[in-house]
Amino acid sequence: MKNPITSSFSALTLSVFLLLTHHNVLAKEYHLESGSKFNLTGKYKDSEFITNNRSLKKISRETAGRATTIEAFLGNDQFEVHFFNENVGYFQPENCEIDKDELFSLIEKQTTIQSKEINRSIKPVRWVIEPKIDNELDAIYYAFEAQFDDNPSNTWVNYRIYELGRYGYEKMQVVVSPEVFLSLDATQILTYLDDNHNFEDGANYSDYQEGDSLAPYGTCGLLGSFFGALEDADLGVDEISDTPSLNIFWVILLILATVGANIFFNRRNS
Repeated sequence: MKNPITSSFSALTLSVFLLLTHHNVLAKEYHLESGSKFNLTGKYKDSEFITNNRSLKKISRETAGRATTIEAFLGNDQFEVHFFNENVGYFQPENCEIDKDELFSLIEKQTTIQSKEINRSIKPVRWVIEPKIDNELDAIYYAFEAQFDDNPSNTWVNYRIYELGRYGYEKMQVVVSPEVFLSLDATQILTYLDDNHNFEDGANYSDYQEGDSLAPYGTCGLLGSFFGALEDADLGVDEISDTPSLNIFWVILLILATVGANIFFNRRNS
C-alpha cells in the first residue's frame, strides 16, 4: 500500500511542475510608481519590463533625448512601450474636443520644443491611426509617424494609448518601426495593454464619484507631462527592477524540498 504522505508529496511535485509550465499561471505582476500594476503574460510574457528609476532615466535619454516622467518600460524584439501616469482629472467625453488637425498641430509644437531642447530635428509626418475614443475599453488612442534627424530611414510610429481612470489616465506609448507596425495587429496591442494594466483599487474609470476632479476642457489633459515623440534605440539595459509577484526562487526551493521529502519517506518506508 502506498504511503499517503509520499502520495501527497508526489501530488505536490506534479502541482509545482504544472505551475512552472503553465505561462498564464506564471504571469509576472509588476508594481508601478503610481500604484497601478501590470501583468506580463500571454503573447508578450517574455518581454523585458523595467520600473527602477536608474534604468528608466537611461531609457529616457536614449529615446526622448532628455529625462521624462516615464514610470515603466516594456520592450521586446518588435516594439517598446513607455508608461506615463497623468493625474489630470476624470475624462468626460462631452467636455472634450479631440480634433485631429488641432491635435496634430499640438504634436508638431511639442516636438519643435523637444527638438530645441535636445538639438535634433524631430518632425511628425502623418497620422497612421486617427484619434479615437473607445467607450467600450474606456480608452483613447491614435498613432503618428515621426521622423528624426531629417532622415527618412529614421522614422518611428508613436502609438499612444490612454487608459482612462478615475483620476486621469495611464498613457502607454508604443514605439515601433513603420514596417513592423504594418505587420502587427494594432487592436490586439491596444487590448493587450488595456487588459493587463490595472489601476489600484478605487481608481478605475468606473469608480468615478460626483465631486471628483475633472480633466480640463478641450484636449482634456492629453498633452500630459511629456507629449514629445520617441524613437527606438539600442538601450543596453540589463537590469529589471521589480521581482515578479511569483518568486521563482521559492518555487525552486519548494521543488527541492518536495524531492528531498520524497527521498526521505521512501527510505524510511523501505
